[in-house]
Amino acid sequence: MEATVLIAKILGPLYVVVGLGILVNPKTYQKIMGDFFENTALLYIGGLMAFLFGVIIIIFHNEWAVNLSLIITILGWLALIKGIVLLVFPSAMKRIAAIYGKSATSIRVAGFIALVLGAVLSYMGYFV
Repeated sequence: MEATVLIAKILGPLYVVVGLGILVNPKTYQKIMGDFFENTALLYIGGLMAFLFGVIIIIFHNEWAVNLSLIITILGWLALIKGIVLLVFPSAMKRIAAIYGKSATSIRVAGFIALVLGAVLSYMGYFV
């Protein structure tokens, strides 16, 4: 459980800050996303990072118990899958991002989800 709490303490505040950033500056985040998916080198580096963090979380924390561990494990697997898709199918990710990035509502929903997930992880990591 120590790894679970450590990862929650790291990812929780990160998700809170990113979620707040998206909610406060949705147009800026739309631009960031558009710029990211237009730059092939950034897509590659982003894919490498997502893959790397996903693998690290899965190696050190692949626990499927129904508690905080499950959230961390799912985030690890999602990061790994995202990394694979970015590295193997960058064009498909560009198309998905083009559709998703045009909607101000989808950006706000993503920000809200990140904020709530970050709050849950922070609470569980620091106070439980």
